[in-house]
Amino acid sequence: MKKICYILLLSLIAILTACQKYDPGTEPVSRSGDGEVQFAYSVPDYTVLRTRSGENTVSDISLLQFDANGLFLGRSTATDMLAGTFKAKISGSTRIIHFIANYDWSTFDERGSLGKDEQTLIPEFESDGWVLWDRREIDNFNTPPQVKLLRNQAKVTVEIDQNLLDLMAQGQREQFTIEGFALYNYATRGTVASFRPNATDPFEWSADHPTLPGNPGMCTDKPAGLDTEPKYMFESDNSYNNQTVVILHAGGAYKKYYKIQLIDSELNLYPVVRNTHFRIRIIDYMPGNIGSGSVEDALNSPPINDLYAEIIKESPEISDGSDRLTVNPIVNILTNPGTGVATQRLELDVKYEKSNVITNGDLRNPQVLSDPDGILDNLTIDRTAGKVYADVKVVDEGFKRAEIRISAGALSRIVTVISCEKFTFEPAGMPSGINKGDSKTLTFNIPDEIPAAYFPLECVITARNLEPTNASRNNLRIESNADGSIDYIYTATQAGPQTVYFQNSRNHSGELVTISHPIFKTAYVGPALTLVAINRHHTTYLQNCVGYGAGQEALVTFYMSEDAFARQSLVLFHAPNLTPSDMTGFSDDGNGYYYYTPAGPGTQTVSFKVTSADLDQDEAARTVKLYHDNMEEFTSLTYEYYLVNTQFLRRKFKRANHATNLGNGKALFVVSAYALRHDNHDPATHGKTGRIEAEEIGSGLAHGWRQWYMIPGTRLDHLMLFEIEESSDRRATRTLRRIMKETSDIITLRAE
Repeated sequence: MKKICYILLLSLIAILTACQKYDPGTEPVSRSGDGEVQFAYSVPDYTVLRTRSGENTVSDISLLQFDANGLFLGRSTATDMLAGTFKAKISGSTRIIHFIANYDWSTFDERGSLGKDEQTLIPEFESDGWVLWDRREIDNFNTPPQVKLLRNQAKVTVEIDQNLLDLMAQGQREQFTIEGFALYNYATRGTVASFRPNATDPFEWSADHPTLPGNPGMCTDKPAGLDTEPKYMFESDNSYNNQTVVILHAGGAYKKYYKIQLIDSELNLYPVVRNTHFRIRIIDYMPGNIGSGSVEDALNSPPINDLYAEIIKESPEISDGSDRLTVNPIVNILTNPGTGVATQRLELDVKYEKSNVITNGDLRNPQVLSDPDGILDNLTIDRTAGKVYADVKVVDEGFKRAEIRISAGALSRIVTVISCEKFTFEPAGMPSGINKGDSKTLTFNIPDEIPAAYFPLECVITARNLEPTNASRNNLRIESNADGSIDYIYTATQAGPQTVYFQNSRNHSGELVTISHPIFKTAYVGPALTLVAINRHHTTYLQNCVGYGAGQEALVTFYMSEDAFARQSLVLFHAPNLTPSDMTGFSDDGNGYYYYTPAGPGTQTVSFKVTSADLDQDEAARTVKLYHDNMEEFTSLTYEYYLVNTQFLRRKFKRANHATNLGNGKALFVVSAYALRHDNHDPATHGKTGRIEAEEIGSGLAHGWRQWYMIPGTRLDHLMLFEIEESSDRRATRTLRRIMKETSDIITLRAE
């Protein structure tokens, strides 16, 4: 970095957010006529710092539609705008869409613009207000592209480096504070879209090429009020003959005014480009008579700052056209795992390319930019592997932040590291309806402390008796679980209140819905007292299953809200075929009823054991009920048995045309081979005796001569084997499948 003997030392960081071209990567889907398409959109933040709400405001969105040749087809308006999604009418001929938010369309001649080329029409749009824009190609109407709206202005903030703050706190520097700052000679008007007519992709955003309007409306008024709020300006060349400057008003021992240029490490002026964040960081100063006595004097004086710059995009990559630096992830949130460990390992992927050749050997040693709470240790780089590592201290309470600089050549990225306790979704709520069709709109919150660069964020909503309504159905990814529950994956695009619209899919007695994400505490929404699972630690296939045999453990997990615990801490279990493994905290009320006093509210697990096991038990004997302060209301959970040891299970049933109840809602009939032969059955299957091929049986079974064995871990209600009682001791054979998956309630075995 060039050194100049100025007295006030500062650093300038320009942070850029890129608009990347969409590549659908799928075959086009044929469309004819107009149709409604749902889009997801976001407004990527400038940085992880707190921002003014106006930066992200989207009051309306218009869609300017063009065909495959770039000719204008018409404008439509977004409807049903929710948090991060909207719907819009799209022509079947549309292949290019310009999304424009917050623009004044009162003077736009839509009819007169029909058939215009996008490269003629779009550059005409200008504004002096907050407008956001994105261009996307759409070849597949079933999977519309994610819309990322780009702001039409740049942002300036001023901050004091943490090291300087520490020196002042230790008395090694006199107090230097920021009372306010302002811009001078800056553009007050700009274009709606980024546009370079001679570029390969004319609408691709560039970090070094501003798009200038016919009249940028340069403001040369002397700044009147100086405050610490972020400042905004439109794009400009920022040349030496017409440059934008920042006037800083300092306080403390140096209560004067200072003129700051927007220059890089080679003392070249930065162009002012949309969605760029200029972070001016005060590094240090040398005591003396520095600064000017007034704003006017500062404007007329030479700049007194030695600046070095870093350019950062709010995406993993940064490029200056020939070189490329990739760092991922740029925002890292490490929450307390609750295991008692003192540190967690941070791992970053880094790559530096020069003219498309990987040259990681040019990566500099990573540098800690700020770490006020000392959460980072052992910061290292492995250039061969393309990795940066650090140990991060686990934080029991609160929220600690640090920043690391990764750099190579003229490029640099700042990585944010956050160590904190787990976030919460509070407040979270849902109506209490229990009848089919009742509204069950789920609301929860994502805290503002989560950096914008961490989004989109996928939250998993798990339920058994819900289904999304039309308002949310297209915003959710749905996955079924082996235990019968369903995961609804909801994508949050920004912090703040979130709403997902559900309704009851069937009648039920009350359900606990969970919301989960790795950096959040799991939220429980629903009744004040709910049975969650039995043997929750098992694999998904065996959850809510108990080992077949006396003495087998049943770990019962339940949730109790703080309100319920405050009203009455005592609960009552009804478990007719179970008994507590340890009576501590329990009292026996007879006939399978046990009172229990939890240690506190929240989720907790208690241990029961099986008193006796019988496959012929009806469903009621395998149901656990939990009561609280109203004996007319309870929450219940039914479990199945699974096989613990390899054993032969003999179930006898009647020989001819009499049904045998299997105990799981299905009936078993045995018919003769003669009857089957005369009932249009496949003759190729007739006459089978003895051995059945393993692939016909499936996993979970083993075949022995004239005997059938079940493998440990098999859920007995899913697949049970039987032996026919008849004098010839002939076997009933059939290609066996899991009874739970049979299409009929009647299962027929053939007697050979």
